[in-house]
Amino acid sequence: MLRVGCKDIGMEGCDVVAEDREVRKVEEKFFDHLRERHPELITWLTVEQYRELEHKVKGAVRYA
Repeated sequence: MLRVGCKDIGMEGCDVVAEDREVRKVEEKFFDHLRERHPELITWLTVEQYRELEHKVKGAVRYA
């Protein structure tokens, strides 16, 4: 099982962890969570900043 959580990308105060067997699905679940619970983090990002966030999330996905 693969997983990534808010704390894995440096966000404190949120214990949500997205899990799945496929990296892409973990990323999708995690970005769904960010859009729903942390819209202030991604609403005003430029395309480049969004890509950097995607890269950061991809680098944080780990086996549970």
